[in-house]
Amino acid sequence: GFVKYAFFQPIPIPMMLYIIAGPFMGASVAFHLIGSGTNDRLKTDACKRLNLSLAAFGFIGLLAKDVITTAQPLWIFSCLVAMINSIKGYGYGLKGWDLKMMEGNAAAVKDIVGGTLASLQSMFSVPSIFSRSAGYAALALTFCAMKCHTTYHLISHVASAGPLSKFVWTSLAFQFKKVLLLTVAALTLKDAVDQTETESPKGWGAAPVGLGLSTAAATGGMAAHFIAQGNLYLGGWIAFLAVFTAADGIKRWTALSHPI
Repeated sequence: GFVKYAFFQPIPIPMMLYIIAGPFMGASVAFHLIGSGTNDRLKTDACKRLNLSLAAFGFIGLLAKDVITTAQPLWIFSCLVAMINSIKGYGYGLKGWDLKMMEGNAAAVKDIVGGTLASLQSMFSVPSIFSRSAGYAALALTFCAMKCHTTYHLISHVASAGPLSKFVWTSLAFQFKKVLLLTVAALTLKDAVDQTETESPKGWGAAPVGLGLSTAAATGGMAAHFIAQGNLYLGGWIAFLAVFTAADGIKRWTALSHPI
């Protein structure tokens, strides 16, 4: 199996889909950022957000590496590459390709704080309740709520009086980094819709296309897991959002690739 489980029992397909959703999203975000770097788009707020979230994804993956039993050296290498390249990508977006910082380290802090506030404002700003923007806002809010829920359980476990279980906190950390990346991806898709983004990166690298379909696939895998676990309400809601994201991504790909 990809992740350590008690007694090494065969992992059901819905659980496997839930597990691989995180690495799959990490690869998808990295692919999107490659296109953004090629087209000199790293300075946009969306790309800086994605770079920071991917760096956090790699860092948390390193901290929780013990949960991986298969090809652990490859996992460690992948997390290091993701973290280092994303930090560099954020730096290029903040300071330009020459990496000249005019305001010292305070510029990064100011940019992160300002970007966080702008992201929160964007999440709750929708033109109408039945718009595409509202659909992606619902997706972002859903994953944000799951992230807060995971954070609560992680903090509760660490702060509990009982012994700290490495398996418990590493599993929660893995879940946190996955929903963190999905939250930022959903917010990026919302921004792309709000700005009617049709510029670079194009094709499968475009936010509403490649990133949207990848987000839909990962969301669908998570929905299958929740439904298999008997959580029909959450699983059904996430499945609905996955279908919406996939349909919108296919529509955007058709519009860009085969314009009428």
